[in-house]
Amino acid sequence: MQRERPARAIEEFRRQIEVADRALLAALRARVALAEQLLRYKEERGLTLFDPGQEERVLDRIGSWAAVERVEPALARAVMRLVIEAGKLRHNAPDPP
Repeated sequence: MQRERPARAIEEFRRQIEVADRALLAALRARVALAEQLLRYKEERGLTLFDPGQEERVLDRIGSWAAVERVEPALARAVMRLVIEAGKLRHNAPDPP
């Protein structure tokens, strides 16, 4: 009987993590869509597509927000760096999904 309680608690934690994961994916989908719109806007006007200075400002901002949200800033910056780099790869792919 004792083992059932921890198993139920673990399942509940997992369910809550799944809800959080879905929210992360929805936020990522929204960010990707906006970044693609920005890239199309820049392409249509012959503007430089990628701006390392802006990328650093985004990472700095994420680090600051992370501290307020009690998320490790280095973790938040690393995740956002992956999002930015994945966006570049996606944009440069022959046929983006």
